[in-house]
Amino acid sequence: MMENKIDLTIIILATLLTAIIISLYTLRFKEFENSGFVITITKKHPLLANRFTVPVLEFPVELLKEIKVKGNTVYLYLKSNNTASHKTSVFKLTLSGFNHQQRNQIIASLSQ
Repeated sequence: MMENKIDLTIIILATLLTAIIISLYTLRFKEFENSGFVITITKKHPLLANRFTVPVLEFPVELLKEIKVKGNTVYLYLKSNNTASHKTSVFKLTLSGFNHQQRNQIIASLSQ
């Protein structure tokens, strides 16, 4: 009887530890930067934040044609870099994880 309780406790602790490790492994945070000329959006892991990461999206501000906001999602409409082409690309940026003030700052920064 006592062995069953110990075995059950070990199984529960192992399951919790596994869940914590998986959630830490998949944890990411987004970083938004607008230098005035280039907008950069990166995703980083909290434990590896000081390392260089390749941006998820990086583009010159002059290519931003339009933005639309729907809930926690911002749709960025970018002009093609090729002057002969009038193609527009759409990128979806989820603002989950940012507080209300940060969302407003990002949207205002994109709207300028």
